[in-house]
Amino acid sequence: MTNPFRPRWYFFIALVSSTFIGPLSLHFFIPAMPAVKEAFGVSTNIAQLTMSLAMLSMAFFTVLYGGLSDRFGRKRVLLGGLVLFTCGAASCMAAASMPMLLAGRILQGAGAGCGVVLAREVRRLP
Repeated sequence: MTNPFRPRWYFFIALVSSTFIGPLSLHFFIPAMPAVKEAFGVSTNIAQLTMSLAMLSMAFFTVLYGGLSDRFGRKRVLLGGLVLFTCGAASCMAAASMPMLLAGRILQGAGAGCGVVLAREVRRLP
């Protein structure tokens, strides 16, 4: 009989995936910047603002997720962050203007900050 408290391989994959969403969302966006610049008709500086605001949002919300998880529970906050990330990605996909893309990237960064912090904390639980 298997130990019910022994983590399964899919649990490990889920935690690793939630940790990687932040860095991957930043790194996968870099090759798309020339297309963003062309599609919205903005300068290079404004196109790079999509990266800067996503990183700033991720850094700010990474700090908040620790306290939120202590108050509301790690699983609930992790799932909320993943939903926030998904909503941000969907709004980026549907963006018709540069301000809407910037708002989506900020939302995406806010959600991506949860995986970096909470995957390690969930792993530590008995």
